[in-house]
Amino acid sequence: MRIFLFIIFVLMLIRPDVSAQNELLINNKISLAKRYEQSGDLEKAKKIYNDIIKEQPWNFEIVKSLNDIFLKLKEYDNSIILIEEKIKLNPTDPNLYGLLGSTYATMGENQKATEIWDKAIEINKSSMVTYRVIADYAIQKRDFNKAIEILKKGLDATNEPMIFSYDLGNLYSITMEFEEAAKVYCDLLFSNPEQLASIQSRMNRYLTHANSVKATIDVTLDYYEKSRKTQYLDLLSYLYMREQNYSKALDLMIQKDKALDNNGISIFNFAKSVFAEGDFNTSSKAYMFLINNYKNSSFLPDAELGYIRSAEEKLNSEQIDSSNAWKPFLENDTAGSYKYSKIIKDYENLAENYFNDNIIASAKMRIGIIKLTIFKDYNEAGRIFSDLQKSRLAPILIVQLMQNLAQISIQKNNLSEAQTIYNRLKEIPASDPSVKSLANFMSAKILFWTGNFPKALIELKDISQNLSDNFANDAIELSIIINTMKQDSLNLLNYAKGDLLSAQNNFNGASEIFKKLADNKNLILLNDISKYKFAQMEIALNKYNSAISALEELSSGEIKNVYSDKALYLLGNTYLYALNNYEKGQEVFQNLLDTFPNSLYFDKSRQMLNIINKGIKQTI
Repeated sequence: MRIFLFIIFVLMLIRPDVSAQNELLINNKISLAKRYEQSGDLEKAKKIYNDIIKEQPWNFEIVKSLNDIFLKLKEYDNSIILIEEKIKLNPTDPNLYGLLGSTYATMGENQKATEIWDKAIEINKSSMVTYRVIADYAIQKRDFNKAIEILKKGLDATNEPMIFSYDLGNLYSITMEFEEAAKVYCDLLFSNPEQLASIQSRMNRYLTHANSVKATIDVTLDYYEKSRKTQYLDLLSYLYMREQNYSKALDLMIQKDKALDNNGISIFNFAKSVFAEGDFNTSSKAYMFLINNYKNSSFLPDAELGYIRSAEEKLNSEQIDSSNAWKPFLENDTAGSYKYSKIIKDYENLAENYFNDNIIASAKMRIGIIKLTIFKDYNEAGRIFSDLQKSRLAPILIVQLMQNLAQISIQKNNLSEAQTIYNRLKEIPASDPSVKSLANFMSAKILFWTGNFPKALIELKDISQNLSDNFANDAIELSIIINTMKQDSLNLLNYAKGDLLSAQNNFNGASEIFKKLADNKNLILLNDISKYKFAQMEIALNKYNSAISALEELSSGEIKNVYSDKALYLLGNTYLYALNNYEKGQEVFQNLLDTFPNSLYFDKSRQMLNIINKGIKQTI
């Protein structure tokens, strides 16, 4: 008896070992079969899979792999026999019916495939899984209409819109049935308003197609009119915003606000969003609605600030001289600055009416910016910004303050102070990456202007190594200039002085320096860039003939330089906008396309040709 028990004990110890060895052997066979399959030796792969399936007849993955081999070899009868045998063993497995239907679909017998898929559903009518599995097989065979039919049956049979609606909507969008897709999503939204964000995300997949937004708006409007559910107003607002019909979107937001009595919060957020999109008329209307209807609201000061900001930006848009927008540099023009007096007064009143540090600081910041950018009154702007330094400021206002103070320091030629400010700006934690990029580049630029070329190169290297940096190309260009001319420090210093004068809007002084450098034929590279910069200064001074002469010389040589395409693009713009010579402008832009197919200005030149051909005079 003891011997018998001992034998049983030993066998129990050995059995797991044997099982593990068998499993390892099977896995090795599967790996070998896959390698044969990948190398195209399908017959050897088929033989191995046949051996494995005898040992593991229940393994669906092996059945599927063997079936794939049969289909690749066009052994459709073997595929059918294999799957039907497995169905006899497991008559309710939807995957087996899916495979069998797919085989018939591959053979071109679509009617037979449909019958088999329908049979799978008939067997498992109450199973959500079955509908999705069979629909997936239909999708794999590109039978989208059948997949839609199956999913609709699943939706009706199970009443589970969360399970089927997204797949249905996606299929309708694939088949370009945008109305049907919208209906599916609107049905889902009716009972699941919390799904709004997900529905918007799914709609985004098809809303880029022509007429898709209109079709979706029409359906959503119909659902709203029948149900009066406010979630449809949210969806409609989103759709109108996609069409940039912000005014219509605002009407709907106001309608929703009144229906739900939600204190204007959604309209306040909408106003900020529309302002960011650049529709200052609509943002102004939204803020005015809030001011008139929510006088006791906590966001009233911010609404008043937003209203004045919208008025300021509208005035900025009106003040922009579109005929000069193409110019790289513009002369200071304060002729229309008097129009900003009311805006300044409104900001002053706002700062006086509210004991809110952020509102007061924001209002004063805007006054300072207007004094700086519109009136060009650097002393008054500097005084306002210096006073603000004594206040408690939000991080975003601190960044704005430092940027403006640095700009004033540059205009006043106090470069050491500007350098200090930019260095401080670089150290501000969690600052906007674009702000830090600007600070890094301007810090390097100031080192360049002051003749500290070695240190400037070190800072420029850090910027140019990060190609995602907004200033990477500028950093690379300036590095090339310094490296090329560092042995001729006198001429490089002259160029740096001209570059600083251009940044200070002293275009006459800069033009004189660049002209001298451009006339010196012995200066490699610096001669070309100086010629280009000279042309930019002359354009700013409205001296178009001398600018054209420099640009034509720069772009017409047999040996092209790194500024030839830039020169051609600026030359084309000068002919078009300064001289109204459409024919000559067209000739120059076409020359750029023919000569520089890889230029950064290629796409812009093509757009300019389209503008000329349409007879529309606009800038890009």
